[in-house]
Amino acid sequence: MRRAFTLAELVVAGLVAAIVVGAVGTSLAQLARTRTVARVRLDSHLRTSMALDRVRREIQGAIRSDDLFDSRLLILDDTVPAPVGDLDRDELLVFNTKVRPVRERTYSGDGQEWETHLRVEEDDIGSALWMRTDAVPDDVDRGGGRAEPLMSGIIALKFEAYDGDMWRDEWDSDIDGMPWAVRVTVSGSGVPDGEDPFEDPRDLLSLSTVVPLDRIVPPYVPVEPSATPSGAGADGGLAGGGGAPGGTGDPSAAGGGGAGAGTLGPPGGAPGTAGGADASGFTGGRGFGSGGGRGSDMGGRPTGATGMRGGGGRP
Repeated sequence: MRRAFTLAELVVAGLVAAIVVGAVGTSLAQLARTRTVARVRLDSHLRTSMALDRVRREIQGAIRSDDLFDSRLLILDDTVPAPVGDLDRDELLVFNTKVRPVRERTYSGDGQEWETHLRVEEDDIGSALWMRTDAVPDDVDRGGGRAEPLMSGIIALKFEAYDGDMWRDEWDSDIDGMPWAVRVTVSGSGVPDGEDPFEDPRDLLSLSTVVPLDRIVPPYVPVEPSATPSGAGADGGLAGGGGAPGGTGDPSAAGGGGAGAGTLGPPGGAPGTAGGADASGFTGGRGFGSGGGRGSDMGGRPTGATGMRGGGGRP
């Protein structure tokens, strides 16, 4: 006679089976979530990297010319509020050249020079990097041409121009010339279109690069010198410090050199005070300043460009 399973054995077997099934189900769910997160972050990296590469190529083709009508680089600084804080939404307008035309056509008479306008726009689907292109730069540099989305999922775009000393958030080549370099920062998300990109901030990614450029110095604008009334100099002469007296008893004995810096004379070209004795035992005369002339530092001799040399002293 075969022995059957007891109720206790069936309960234990059921509990063990439930634990095994639960563990397997949890592992599979965790694996699915990990796979989804990895896919989202991979898409975020791919989108951001491709957008950054496209923006970098557009800036590298910037036209550098002494004629400011032929070259243009404009950076407009802007931000928008978001659940993760303020996001940069800068705009870039650049005149550049492209290896391939952006429009499919047999012949149109257009050259290789283009107006390229980059910015981030939002719609019902989500945010994306948009580019407007217009052939042949003209007087209306912020309009015309055709706009199209380059990469979806791009939520932030920041441009900074380097002037040789610091990074600036805004730039206009018509005023400042071409910058030394442009730093680009692109932020993107890998979530599918139509979903909230800020649901998990860990899915957001930012990449940055620096694009060097040849510097074009802005045009020189001469400044008219201001007229100064006659006799109204800015500062008077500077008097030399007092020197050591010459030798007593021997007129030919050498006197001490004039000492130290002079003192500032009164305004209006007034004469400075007399300097000390020079090395030959002569007392220097007064130095006269005219519009910023300086008096002497040795024996009353003026060092300014317009000051007059002091007269000879007596032995």
